[in-house]
Amino acid sequence: DILHQLHQGLFKDHLKQWCLAIVGKKKFDKHFQVMSSFPGLRHWKKGISVVKQWNSTDHKQLQRVFVSALVGTTHHQEVLKASQALLDFIYLTQYQSHTDETLLALQCVLNDFHTNKEIFMTLGHHTHFNLPKLHSLQHYVKMIKKLGSLNGLNTESSEQLYIDYAKKAYAATNQKDYTNQMTKWLQCQE
Repeated sequence: DILHQLHQGLFKDHLKQWCLAIVGKKKFDKHFQVMSSFPGLRHWKKGISVVKQWNSTDHKQLQRVFVSALVGTTHHQEVLKASQALLDFIYLTQYQSHTDETLLALQCVLNDFHTNKEIFMTLGHHTHFNLPKLHSLQHYVKMIKKLGSLNGLNTESSEQLYIDYAKKAYAATNQKDYTNQMTKWLQCQE
């Protein structure tokens, strides 16, 4: 599942946290604040450390500019290389179809990440890499060859439908006999 394993799992729960710990919240936030606005990209005018609730769109928007914001915050090039490699891996896994070349690129960026990931332990911001989500990355190329592209293995669309049709509907009720109220709310939305 691309959403939970890659966007929320490896990126949000691990890479983003490791980089925030290395750089420091204030310094990293400053790099996001000074980025110029661009149509189609979210501008993080208050930085990223103040965001309390993240959704998949926020993760994707952040991933687009993450390495750019990281540049100049640390003199450890391995941090940049590992971050870029992991983000490239996330992007490559989302291709609608794969060729031998894209699968080779996927394996290469994964190898680059593994080559450079030790910097997070060296700097004392992580104690081990025995993470099931990280381990599963080594199986992606084999699984894509076996099952095809991973775009059908993403729960992002169904989660958005859940938010739109269950959470919002429930929030519109008085939380008593909510099933009937939710049904009426949904009928009104149609």
